[in-house]
Amino acid sequence: MQKIFKPKSVAIVGASNTEGKIGNILMKNVSQVFAGQESKVKTCLSVRQSQKSKANKIQVFPVNPSGGEIEGLKAYTSVLEIDAEVDLAVIAVPAKFVNKVVEECAWREQPIKNIIIISAGFGEAGEEGVLRKLELDKLIKKYDLNVLGPNCLGVINATENINLSFAKKEIAAGGVGLISQSGAFITAMIDIQLGFSLVTSLGNKIDISENELLEYYVQDENTKVIALYLESITDGIKFQKKLKKITQVKPVVIIKAGTTARTKQAIQSHTGSMAGESAVIEEVIKGAGGILVNNLENFVTILKILTNFKNSKLSEQGALPTDKNRARGGGLVIVTNAGGPGVITTDLIENSSLRLFEFNEEEKGKLKKHLPEESSVNNPIDLLGDAQEDRYHETLKALQVVEGINGVLALITPQAQTPIKKIIEAIVDANRNSLFPIFPVVIGGEASREAEETCQKYGINTFKFPAMIIRALNSIHLTEGGLQEGGDLKIEKTVKNTISEQPMESRMLLSYEESEKISKQFGLNILPAEYPSNNIELRQAINNLKLPMVMKVDSPNIVHKNEMNGVVVGLDSIEKAEKEFERFQRDFPGEKILVQHQVEPGLEIILGLKRDQSFGLVLVVGLGGITTEILNEKILFVGEITKEEISKKLKLSKLARILKKEKININNLVDQAEKLVRLGENNQEIKEIDINPMFFYPDDKPVIVDFKILK
Repeated sequence: MQKIFKPKSVAIVGASNTEGKIGNILMKNVSQVFAGQESKVKTCLSVRQSQKSKANKIQVFPVNPSGGEIEGLKAYTSVLEIDAEVDLAVIAVPAKFVNKVVEECAWREQPIKNIIIISAGFGEAGEEGVLRKLELDKLIKKYDLNVLGPNCLGVINATENINLSFAKKEIAAGGVGLISQSGAFITAMIDIQLGFSLVTSLGNKIDISENELLEYYVQDENTKVIALYLESITDGIKFQKKLKKITQVKPVVIIKAGTTARTKQAIQSHTGSMAGESAVIEEVIKGAGGILVNNLENFVTILKILTNFKNSKLSEQGALPTDKNRARGGGLVIVTNAGGPGVITTDLIENSSLRLFEFNEEEKGKLKKHLPEESSVNNPIDLLGDAQEDRYHETLKALQVVEGINGVLALITPQAQTPIKKIIEAIVDANRNSLFPIFPVVIGGEASREAEETCQKYGINTFKFPAMIIRALNSIHLTEGGLQEGGDLKIEKTVKNTISEQPMESRMLLSYEESEKISKQFGLNILPAEYPSNNIELRQAINNLKLPMVMKVDSPNIVHKNEMNGVVVGLDSIEKAEKEFERFQRDFPGEKILVQHQVEPGLEIILGLKRDQSFGLVLVVGLGGITTEILNEKILFVGEITKEEISKKLKLSKLARILKKEKININNLVDQAEKLVRLGENNQEIKEIDINPMFFYPDDKPVIVDFKILK
């Protein structure tokens, strides 16, 4: 990674003198010095005005089949012709030539192991592109290469003044490390000028993915906040593990696109609907301590909020405030020079999950000492319309010693005598000595622009409207890290594979009879059933199981039995049972019919398990029956699921309160959930399990009355 972000020598394959071509933009973007002689290409990255930056000296080797000279440098006809060590190759040639260039990079006496492929035309480009991708993948493995892309924008190391992309030249340096699967998203973010340390375009992720980049970004001292735009996640289990560790060091803000349902599944189940892609992604990211946002405004605002932290004393304690001292969920203070905006901001906070800080009388008295008599210190603290920088300075200084404040919104409206620049400088100074973040909110046009210019000098961000920051703070799920590892309580794989012993043929759904056999081996308590094929066997089953009875069709071709009138309850006589049995035989010819004793209803719980393509096993626990829709209570567990984790999360859920009210031991639910996970871990063929419902009782063991296993 070091040679991708801080190369000493780069080959630009596809370099060009033609204006507008990607090969020409790459040549102009990279700051370069070749063979001790400064080239015509000048430094193209800009940093904040207060910083002085020199061009990073990189040897640049333009490569073009025509040779000659490109942007003042000797051009080589092939990478094989370059008689020098090359750290990195950036390839921007038509897709049909890319694999040949990659192979030539590997063939060199001093191979070029690190490659960025800008070119498109691979997995995203039809059958020919897919074949090209497969060939490229073989080359990467054969020659042990590190490849970013293809179909990517490139990389930028703004703090080192290196631009190996075809994005715009002027990149504001700052503390945000951006990783994006979309090149267009990167160019939009650059235009916003947040201030970046590292920027990487992932492209098609044929080799290097977000996982390798996260590892590099967390070690980069210039990166204070990590931001990701992802459309897919490579190796979700690895991603989840890395995220848990990284969020304890640096905040990670993520937009995950493409989580809406595009197609309706052929087989629907409660598990599938409760643990859809968006729900799983949310559980993974938030459970690992990441911040998941669903729109660009919140994404940008949150990044601005978090980058402000590095300029305060908060940065000494880590990247984010801890539970004891954090913006979300704690008391916010409003400092304003205008009553109206203060009232509006108060309403916004009161109508959110945030709250206003309440001062005691002693604290109010200390605040009053430096303010006019007419000022209010009830929160909002009204400094009055003629407030100069001294009132902001003294007020913010007084707030430093007040315990329990989690953040300050410093509102500024442009009165005739308001010194915007000096007030911003007072806020910047206060922020350096603050144990809570101070957010400058400058309402207005020209005043807001002046504030933004002043803030940029000090590497912090200002905000135009209080609503933006309050919405963003509402979205932040700040924790000190995700759930702890399970240790010795990790579920053991003690039972051999059993589903493979069932004659599955091409079926997607196991019968109840097959599911019952498997589940019993894992200690799941499933309600017994009998399978009569005639009236004599039906009467024997009734005698064995006792009335009242439930009758169901048991067919791998029928998922939703209720919709097909394939379930009948309350059969309290032999006559009723025989009548329904005749109907079942008529309506479902050739299908198995099962009968069960109708148990007393208990608290209905839905348990489910699915195998997610990215993250592995997903366990779902939720309320069943009519409460499913009313309370919508579902708890998800993703990845390496431990008994400790199941117990911890369930005991913190609404479900725990309901179980307590019903006098049901929560450990019974933990035990059944763990056994379900064990079943899934030992049977890799299982795609989904749906237990709906399972009845739980105060004085009896729980029982599963319906059980589906999807293969």
